[in-house]
Amino acid sequence: DGRRRDRFPGTLGSLLTVFSVTAALVSVVSLVVVIQATSHVNNLMLEVSSLKVQLEVEQAVVAGLKTQLKEETSQVSTLGQKLDSAQAVVTELKTEQNEFTSQLPNLREQVEVSQVVVADLKTQVKEEIRDRLKDKEDAATLRERLVVLETKIQDGVAMTHNSNENEQMETAQGGGQGHRLMGALQMLQY
Repeated sequence: DGRRRDRFPGTLGSLLTVFSVTAALVSVVSLVVVIQATSHVNNLMLEVSSLKVQLEVEQAVVAGLKTQLKEETSQVSTLGQKLDSAQAVVTELKTEQNEFTSQLPNLREQVEVSQVVVADLKTQVKEEIRDRLKDKEDAATLRERLVVLETKIQDGVAMTHNSNENEQMETAQGGGQGHRLMGALQMLQY
C-alpha cells in the first residue's frame, strides 16, 4: 500500500488540489450566484412592492371609475326619463296638431263668416256715422229755425203787448181784435 501511495503521490495531491480549487471555485461561483440571486430577489421584491402600490393606485382609480360609472348611469337613466317625457309631449303635440289640422277647414269657414260679419258691421257703422252727421246737421238747422222762431215769438209778444195797448186804444175807439190775431199769424209764418 505504501508503495501505491508513493506511486501516485503527485496525482492524488494534484487531484486534491484540483478538487480543492474546483470546490473553492464552485463555492465562489455559488456565492456569486447566491449574491446575484439575492440581488435579483431584492429587485423582484422591490418590483412586487412597486406593483402592489401601482395595483392599489389602479384599484383606487377603478373605484373612482365605478363611482363615476354609477353617476353616469344615473344621469343616463334621468336623461332616459326626460327623453320619455319629451317623447310623450311630442306625441301629445302631434295629436293636437292633427286635431287642429282637422279643425282648420271649420276655422277657415268661421274666419270667412267673421270677415263678412265685420264687413257688414263696418258698413253699418259708416251708415250710422253718416246718419248721425245728418242728424247733427238737421239739429243745427232746427236750432237755427228755433232761434228764428224764438226771435219771432219775442217780436210777436212785443207786438202783442204793443197791440194790446193799441187795442185798448181801439177798444176805446171801437173794434180791432181780429187785426191783432192776423198780425201774430203773419209773424209765425216767417
